[in-house]
This record gives sequence, structure tokens and C-alpha cells, in this order.
Amino acid sequence: MPSKTELSISILWPTSIYIILLLRITHAFLMSQQVQYVTNPAGERLGVLLDLETYQNLVNLVPNDEEILTGMSVEELQALAESELSIKAQNKLNDLLVRNKENELSLEETTSLDNLLVQIDQLNIIKTRARYTLHKLQNKIKAS
Repeated sequence: MPSKTELSISILWPTSIYIILLLRITHAFLMSQQVQYVTNPAGERLGVLLDLETYQNLVNLVPNDEEILTGMSVEELQALAESELSIKAQNKLNDLLVRNKENELSLEETTSLDNLLVQIDQLNIIKTRARYTLHKLQNKIKAS
């Protein structure tokens, strides 16, 4: 039978990603709370022990939502949400699109255009997820 400390650690571990993110975002909130760290024999921090109310407040800030990006600061999320295609890639895309419209692309260039469009789609998806995460965090912080 695990001790109360081992049980507390195992309960916190699955949500550690959320807690790390939320510790950054709610720094001021946590500074007013007593925070205890779980350490290994070398003194390295492995986890955080919080009173139940603080833990529930943190967990409720970010629901179990697969679209939310975790482990990133607000600044990192903002940078990601505002990221753009590099100038080099944008110039290549423009050239390929013009030449494609005129049916002047080789098979290799068509493949290159397709790959670039897939990358742009992925960039747009991750940017949208970053904006979604920021929106959810801002709404939860306002509500608490």
C-alpha cells in the first residue's frame, strides 16, 4: 500500500504538464500560496505538492483538451500564434504558384509545391492551436 506522499505524487504526475504550464501563468497566484516540492535524494525538484484547493484551481484552468498546447509560456504561445512563413519559403511558394498557373512546373517542382502547401497547412494548424490555447487560458484566468 503506497504512503500518502506516494499517493499524492501519483495523483499529481499525470497532470504535471498542465501544472508546469499553469505555474508559469499563475506565478503571482502561487506566490501567495505555500508551495512544497517533491525532491529526489540529490535535492532535484521532481514535482510540486499543493493543497487540494490550489490543485483543483490549477487543474480547472485547463480542461483535458487535446487541442491545447502544453509546456509553453504565454510568450512562446504568442510568438507561435504570430509566426509566419519565412521570406525564402514565401518567395518559393509565389514562384511555384505563378508557374503552376501557367502549367510550367516539372514533376519535381509540382512535388515541391505540394510539400510546401502541406507545411503551410501544418503551420496554420499549430498557429490556430496556439491562439486557441491562449484564448482558453485567458478566459479561465478571468473566470477565477
